[in-house]
Amino acid sequence: MQTHATLGEVTGTALYMPPEQWQGNPRRDSDQYALAICFYELLAGRPPFVYKQIEQIWNAHVRLQPPPPQHWNPRIPVEVSAALVRALAKDYHQRYRNVVEFSDKFASAVQTALERYVCQRCKNRNRTGAQRCSACGADYDDRLCLYCDTPVRFGQRCCSNCGHLTIPPLLVAHSPLSGVSVRQERYIIKHVLKQNDETMVTTALAIDTRASEKRVILKRWECADHPIERRRKEIVYYEKASERLAKFRHPLVPRVLDRFAEGKHYYLVEEYIEGENMQDLLQKLLKPLSEREVIGYMNNILNILIAMEQQQPPLRHFDISPANIIIESARGRAMLVGFPVQPPPPEPRPGLAKHLTTRKILVSPYTPVKDIPFDQRTCIYMLAASMHQALTNYAPPHFPVFPQARQLNPLISPELEAILNRALQEEPRARYQSYAEMKRDVQRLL
Repeated sequence: MQTHATLGEVTGTALYMPPEQWQGNPRRDSDQYALAICFYELLAGRPPFVYKQIEQIWNAHVRLQPPPPQHWNPRIPVEVSAALVRALAKDYHQRYRNVVEFSDKFASAVQTALERYVCQRCKNRNRTGAQRCSACGADYDDRLCLYCDTPVRFGQRCCSNCGHLTIPPLLVAHSPLSGVSVRQERYIIKHVLKQNDETMVTTALAIDTRASEKRVILKRWECADHPIERRRKEIVYYEKASERLAKFRHPLVPRVLDRFAEGKHYYLVEEYIEGENMQDLLQKLLKPLSEREVIGYMNNILNILIAMEQQQPPLRHFDISPANIIIESARGRAMLVGFPVQPPPPEPRPGLAKHLTTRKILVSPYTPVKDIPFDQRTCIYMLAASMHQALTNYAPPHFPVFPQARQLNPLISPELEAILNRALQEEPRARYQSYAEMKRDVQRLL
């Protein structure tokens, strides 16, 4: 009777029951909670709450936060702990949307943690929490921070110098482009940060050998391999499409330093910003950002969007996401990067329908489904979707609508939630109709 609760309409195994089950309202999310406690017990050697009396167990599940599993077993990686903590949320709205998503996130967290314990010298896969490689004994296995070149200790998650993640989520490990030089050996690629095989766009961190080894961001578009005339047309297209971005000047947008074509690729070189993008920041912290920070970031991005809208014709981003918002280290401002350049229209082929294309244009989960055509209200939606994730640490897509931000993070103020709710309306006419209109409401909260 100390392990099984049967109190009126309440029934179940006490150590594994979520609050709603104690209240007599079990639902499918209750199984996710119970499963997370099973995982917790397997990893930590005990469930989060252990008491002798049913009343004590009830009080713990309803009111107390579970201690992190690392309290009982320090080898448990923080990514795995974060996945469990979310599934153990008191409010079922704050858990994963379903057990399939819990399964995917848990497996991803395990895989991310294991990557840090693969020795770079002998490629031996070590157990999590290992201080050195069990095969070759290395505690510093020639790893360097991607951003500041500080030596990284074996299994270290964040750089001790600059604080960046040692293995960013989108990093292309062991890319054949690492070490390759372009522009007559002026730019040497150090690391490939992002690579999309469907849109054939690659983003890399490089050094400029003619500017005292200064870091730059190199963006590369792949053009047609043949015929030569088709390749020439695509290079001309990218030259023209990137011209307006190259001329745009704003203190919160990195400057375009160079543009050129080499072989079958077109390159754009941008100023490197000391900082980390919002997606990496959320992955590092494993918790939402503060409301005060997010309001400041929203104001920064709206200032950029207003300046872009004043260009003739207006310049728009249409790919606003946490991965394209960099928080600079020096002043903590949000900067907008990753301006997309649409691929050139395909040339019609004999015997094929004219609407066929040779490239896929990926739809971002931050893009509203119903917007045709895109306009500044689309950018407003994408900005709000990014900030919703920053405030809740819950990434889209959210179907059929975005959940209330305060439902996922009760610390958010009703005033900020109201701004997000309006900006995230699926119907464009129900959103803010201009950046200036949204900025007025944001600035009231500053």
